[in-house]
Amino acid sequence: YEGVAGNQVHCVNRDGLSEPVVPALSNPTALRSQNDIYCVDDDSGVVCWGNHYYGQSKVPADLGNVTAFASGDHHTCAIAGGQVRCWGGNEYGQSNVPDDLVAPSAITAGFDHTCVHDNGEIRCWGGNTVRLPLTGPDAFNPALFSSYEYVMCVIDPGQPTQPLCRRNGEAVFAPQLPALPAALAVTTGSSITYVTAIVDGQLYYWNETGAPLSDPIALSN
Repeated sequence: YEGVAGNQVHCVNRDGLSEPVVPALSNPTALRSQNDIYCVDDDSGVVCWGNHYYGQSKVPADLGNVTAFASGDHHTCAIAGGQVRCWGGNEYGQSNVPDDLVAPSAITAGFDHTCVHDNGEIRCWGGNTVRLPLTGPDAFNPALFSSYEYVMCVIDPGQPTQPLCRRNGEAVFAPQLPALPAALAVTTGSSITYVTAIVDGQLYYWNETGAPLSDPIALSN
């Protein structure tokens, strides 16, 4: 569990212990957490802590105002001042931001890659290099854009019930959904990547190996 309450950040693990240790903060807001990296907007700027073995929690001093944030296992990225900045590990090129991005508006990251929504298309770099134009008249929804480990999935507004998933730059299995999802997330179970979607208040999931869409699981209010 992690949360911002009364201008204080509290982190408690599943054993009830207060960890990771939260640094001194003056006025934290907008907590963002992914892959054991925790970042908040504070009076002095963005502050991150947690995993640091690749420098992924060392925020650039000149980062500026962050509008979107994502962290992979070894690296962290943010959209700040209309530009994408990445720091930490770069063993797959996941921190090598393309120099021809136009207007990045949403960002997600996996183990070996980083992806953004930019000027009507999905751009990914690193171990999962993708350039995927989106279609349709409806606005792009960042809640339908997710990466984890080696897989990125997104809902194209022009194909609202057909997730588009990529691994190593190649298409991987994704089933037709019964309706437009409200949320989409890539996660893992054991060594297999799973994708979950919330559709009409019900949870569905599948994996990248071609297993069929699960039976719906009702979600309580």
